[in-house]
Amino acid sequence: MRYASFLSAMLAAICLSFTSMIVLAADEASNDVQALTERALAGDDEAAFQLGKIYGAGELVELDYGQAVKWYQTSAEQGNNKAQVNLGFMHFDGRGVGRDYAEAAKWYRKAAEQDDLIAQTNLAAMYKSGQGVEQDFSEALKWYLAAAEQGDVASQAEVGSLYAQGKGGEQDYQEALKWLRKAADERNPEAQTNLGYMYEKGLGVEQSHETAVKWYMAASDQGYALAQNSMGWMYANGDGVPKDAKEATKWFNKASASAARR
Repeated sequence: MRYASFLSAMLAAICLSFTSMIVLAADEASNDVQALTERALAGDDEAAFQLGKIYGAGELVELDYGQAVKWYQTSAEQGNNKAQVNLGFMHFDGRGVGRDYAEAAKWYRKAAEQDDLIAQTNLAAMYKSGQGVEQDFSEALKWYLAAAEQGDVASQAEVGSLYAQGKGGEQDYQEALKWLRKAADERNPEAQTNLGYMYEKGLGVEQSHETAVKWYMAASDQGYALAQNSMGWMYANGDGVPKDAKEATKWFNKASASAARR
């Protein structure tokens, strides 16, 4: 009985301690938000940005996209590039505000001009697709190139593709090869596939079906459908590999399965 009473007392003490910790944590969280709010109202753009993140993620406070937009806007108007990117996303996705691609592009551009990598890639994609802005491949190339020069692998693949197609400027196979190799070496499957195609066709480089197969296979191993389809044709035609209808069918089937999963 004494042992049972001791355990009951211990459990009660633990529960009381745990409840106190919860109350203390809640008080600290409230104090943190209040302190950030005071700083933001005093003109601290970083505090306003942090408040936007807190409300947008539902951390320390109840999730509130409207409040997130309000604080991102406050910070973005003071030139905070991180807030400008997040505000652009809120407009793009319609969170806490009506969906507005043009407004998203406006804020992405402001951040992109401050060398923000995410903004540059998002703005480039919008110019490429004509979403929120008039389609303009030269602008797409400009912003993808800015991001590529910062080391963004996906942007390097896009730059290579645009140069290869002559979109956004004159067709330039050497520039295409340079950027595709950079991205392919970082295992980007799109770049590996496009690089394979350039070797298959001899575009800006000496034709080599064997090298084409090497890059197609590298992308195929990552489940990239276009590369797997290309492998099917290489086996069907006997280019760079022994002609093999069975292997060709295998790769065509892999490509279909991979495409269905996307």
